[in-house]
Amino acid sequence: MTVKIGDVKIDQNFFVEYEVSHSVILGQPFITLRMETKVLNSGAAFARIRSQSRGKSVQFLAMPANH
Repeated sequence: MTVKIGDVKIDQNFFVEYEVSHSVILGQPFITLRMETKVLNSGAAFARIRSQSRGKSVQFLAMPANH
């Protein structure tokens, strides 16, 4: 499956486990390899995911300050 966030596209395999009490998505290597998070003093959290070539990235609000 091709996942696109902003200008960053990546082909990613997803494995969904339905036999538990909630759906679980397994296999997200970008979380440890190409994703960084930043928490501001306000409590807001931003995430940035970089392309495999690291030439492109997308940043988005992962959690608002008033969560």
